[in-house]
Amino acid sequence: MNYIELDLDLLVSRYREGRSINELAWDFGVSRGTVRTRLLSEGVKLRKPGCQNRKRIPLDLAKVAKLRREGKVWTEIASELGVHVDTLRARRQGR
Repeated sequence: MNYIELDLDLLVSRYREGRSINELAWDFGVSRGTVRTRLLSEGVKLRKPGCQNRKRIPLDLAKVAKLRREGKVWTEIASELGVHVDTLRARRQGR
C-alpha cells in the first residue's frame, strides 16, 4: 500500500472552514477514508455526516455569473474559485 503525501495543514484548515470530507476527497484526489484517517491522525474532531453546522463557504455569485458569460464551464469556475462544483450547483439552487 502506498502512502499518499497530503498537505495536512491545508486539509485540516479547509475542513475547519466547513468543507465536507467528500469535498476534500475530491479536491485532494484521494478517497473519503484517506481524508477521514488523516484528519483523525491530526486530532481533528469530525462532524456528523450531513451536519448542518458546517460553515458556509463565501462565494461571489456575481463573479460566477461573469465567468459564465465569459464562456467558462462549471468545473473551470469551481476550480478558479477553490470550491467543489457541487457547491456551485447548491448555491444556484438557493441552498
